[in-house]
Amino acid sequence: MLKQTFDNTAIAKVLTPEDVWRWNLWSKPEEKEGAIEALENSIQAKNFNISALKLEKRRGKTTYQANNIEDAITIRLLDRYIRRIYKVRQSDRNRVIRQVKTVLRDSGHYTVMRLDIKQCYESIDFEASIKRLEKDMILAPSCIRLLNSISSFCKKKKLKGLPRGLAISTTLAELYLEEIDKHIKVEEGFIYATRYVDDFFILIDRTKEKELKENLKQKFNEIGLSLNDESHKKYIGFSQDAKFDYLGYNISVKYVKDGENEVTLTISKKKLDKIKQKVAISLNEHKKTPDLNLLKQRLTYLTVLKVIKKNDNGALLGGLAYNYSYVSDEFKCLKTIDVFLMNMKNQSRFSFNNTEKEMLSKISFYSSVSKKKQGKYTRRKAAKISRVWKNA
Repeated sequence: MLKQTFDNTAIAKVLTPEDVWRWNLWSKPEEKEGAIEALENSIQAKNFNISALKLEKRRGKTTYQANNIEDAITIRLLDRYIRRIYKVRQSDRNRVIRQVKTVLRDSGHYTVMRLDIKQCYESIDFEASIKRLEKDMILAPSCIRLLNSISSFCKKKKLKGLPRGLAISTTLAELYLEEIDKHIKVEEGFIYATRYVDDFFILIDRTKEKELKENLKQKFNEIGLSLNDESHKKYIGFSQDAKFDYLGYNISVKYVKDGENEVTLTISKKKLDKIKQKVAISLNEHKKTPDLNLLKQRLTYLTVLKVIKKNDNGALLGGLAYNYSYVSDEFKCLKTIDVFLMNMKNQSRFSFNNTEKEMLSKISFYSSVSKKKQGKYTRRKAAKISRVWKNA
């Protein structure tokens, strides 16, 4: 059985440079060992009872974070143990898109179903999830105690479901939804299905569409979930001329006689609007607190293929060129962002002089993304630049 300890060895494995900086754990290398030992003692003293979680607003939704380093580390280790024991792996977004594109090329007579769970995290039964883990008798008592402590906090605050923002909530949601995944794959007429968090893509024989919809509705109801009926969250249609948004892409299918369907992928309008929103926020922030260099950094940050140093052994990749690598239009849709930026910088309310306008004119989303221009950032630098878009 996997060791489920919260000692200094386990702590050292999950502690990050960001933790050291954020919580001011040590300033000199020789202080590291003593700091980790002190952290272990603090964790044991709390006896796996978390403090009140810190509430934050992100993109209009309430999220929660650990209020201290002890809780941050114990929750991180708990998440690590559950993932390893139950082999929980969140789907890779790029892989999902690649597979969806491949199956849509099939010219067969199928129905495409793009479905989304309504208020997924808020609807999942936290207590039922814990009881299932207790029943399995695999998790250590300390892990169960920690889960119950988080659940108790939610009860006191009258929070429904799983608290958004915690990594453990994502893991528990994955475990909870495995039942739906298995159910779909044994349905008669099933061709293909995938899920990314709470977004489903299903391909099924057209003659079985109605039956699947009814069965899914019943299955979701059984576990306290329901499907979203909003038009931008749901699509059901013929696979040969399907057109829908999925995971930030707009996907369009065109039937080709005696050949594979033509599948076109572009960045969705919703995502393009979000980029415009970040551009506008950056310009408005500059208006309030003029800092041309920071404005340039922010706009450039939005355009480049980001390489963010994670630790001594690795880095995180991000940015439009990475996140939307399967577009079919060579990022031509980003020209609308360039036009938007050009129009914004010329507005009198921003009071840019000619030199500043010329500098901003050199920033091009289309050019930078299509050429995959890179920008390297430390996590601290990336956090400083992106903080302004926290709710975008």
